[in-house]
This record gives sequence, structure tokens and C-alpha cells, in this order.
Amino acid sequence: MIIDVHTHLGSVRSYSPVLKGVITVSKDDLKEYMDAVGVDYAVLLSTPELRPDIGENLYDAWKVLDACRGEHNLIPFCSINPTVEDALETVERLYEEGARGFGEH
Repeated sequence: MIIDVHTHLGSVRSYSPVLKGVITVSKDDLKEYMDAVGVDYAVLLSTPELRPDIGENLYDAWKVLDACRGEHNLIPFCSINPTVEDALETVERLYEEGARGFGEH
């Protein structure tokens, strides 16, 4: 079993020596890549909403959850801001909606 543990959707700035600039990936692109290289599962990570320096059309936690609905091989991980007043409530809501892991920004 192969699991890609770091994937994003949307337009994200890449600093890879191979892929430079803004890289746009749709859910269809991700699924096509997974099929082509034999990835069984992908962890889909949300990106912080207020970080225009890392990309455009970013997938926040809620968009990640929507993208993963009905997709048995996409695992939603959500990033949150732990300093906001309702951080715990947000984590609980995201978990109830299907988030399977969390990071902080």
C-alpha cells in the first residue's frame, strides 16, 4: 500500500528545483496522478486562508472536506489557527465533518 502524505489542491507556489512557480492541481489531476503512479491513498492538506505568499485559490479546511466527501482514497487533514478563541470548537466541528488529522498555522 502506498500513501502520499502531503498533497494540496488549488494553486500553490512551488519551490522545488523541478517545479518552479505556481502549480495548479485539481481533484481530477490528483486522482489521475494517483492512478498513474500507483498511490492507494492521499492525505489532502488544507492551507492557511491568509497566506497569499504560498499560492492562490487555496483549499481551506472546509474545501478540503468537501473535496474528500465520497472519495474513499482521499484523507482530509485540516490546518487551524490555534490562537483564535474558538480553535477547540473548530477542531471538534471539523472532526465531526470528517477531518482525520490536524496541523496548526
